[in-house]
Amino acid sequence: DLSNLPEISFSQKIQPIIASNCAYEGCHHEGHGSDFSLENYEDVMDHGGVKAGAPHSSKLYRVITNHGEQLMPPSAPLSSTDIESIYIWIAQGAKNN
Repeated sequence: DLSNLPEISFSQKIQPIIASNCAYEGCHHEGHGSDFSLENYEDVMDHGGVKAGAPHSSKLYRVITNHGEQLMPPSAPLSSTDIESIYIWIAQGAKNN
């Protein structure tokens, strides 16, 4: 039950995780050899395949946990704390907050 947890902020918690691990030059950064960008909320929702309220159905969550997708980021997995934050944010509705 996630109802007793504080709301995860996209701008303060999730965007910094994605910016430092995914959305940089050479990876998911617009115009730098990537198939798609993950630089803003709309990109994360669209290209990250985020399904609000359903972490296990969201591509972003599946790739960072290596569930049926290629593990991302490929150089070094996210910390368990970062993965948990993304999970909770998606489960809480993946709000642009």
